[in-house]
Amino acid sequence: MTKTTKTYQELSDELDKVVALLEDPTTSIDDALRLYKESDKLINQLQDYLDNTRNEIKILTKQWADKEI
Repeated sequence: MTKTTKTYQELSDELDKVVALLEDPTTSIDDALRLYKESDKLINQLQDYLDNTRNEIKILTKQWADKEI
């Protein structure tokens, strides 16, 4: 089975939905704990996405700078 890569926007939208459920006063404590764990996972995925993007930009910038010389 192949892993489907989600876009930053998709991950962000998922996090928004989780946060909305966490803010809902009718969410049970058990569900809140599960949602909190899910939000932590999404936040880590978003951070990884940003880190990878930053690294790609650094590589491309260096390649571009090397071609200018």
